[in-house]
Amino acid sequence: MERQPSQNAGVPSNRQSSLSDASEQEDLPFGQNIQRDQQLLTERANQIQKNLKNVEVVLRRMYQRNNAELEEFRNLIAEFERIHHVPPQLE
Repeated sequence: MERQPSQNAGVPSNRQSSLSDASEQEDLPFGQNIQRDQQLLTERANQIQKNLKNVEVVLRRMYQRNNAELEEFRNLIAEFERIHHVPPQLE
């Protein structure tokens, strides 16, 4: 008796099909796999937000340092003017 090929020969089972579909979906170009794209965009947005917070911290420190240096500079000018004060000229 000859062996007849299965009707499903060459067709993957449901489990194999879903696994291969998943790997094929990962290879799809941007815009073709919505779940993956949303996850990638969310991860990127979170990274950008984290970077912006770091930039904010750095700018705040720079601002505080510049204000402290400006105050010190103003104090030096005031001290110089106090030491070397010349009375106003009478007209």
